[in-house]
Amino acid sequence: MAKKKIASVGVGVGACFEDKSNRLGIRLIDAINKETLKEKLKSLWDIRAKQISNVFNGKLTLDFESECNSIYQLAKGIVPSASLLH
Repeated sequence: MAKKKIASVGVGVGACFEDKSNRLGIRLIDAINKETLKEKLKSLWDIRAKQISNVFNGKLTLDFESECNSIYQLAKGIVPSASLLH
């Protein structure tokens, strides 16, 4: 554990807040369009893969296509009719 914390709440949500404040986060309206979702997720995926490797000395083990499909399916379940958003 680091000796100097940087205003961390200690539960691993820093990356989410960073994405939100930098306006990189994926919104529901992005997630119901598969191409938009892939585009936005790919950008974040690359950033987080580098962070996991360089900062945490780890390796991203998730599969991009599988995670993209999972997010897309979850988003479709939240929005009863995607046509209402267009």
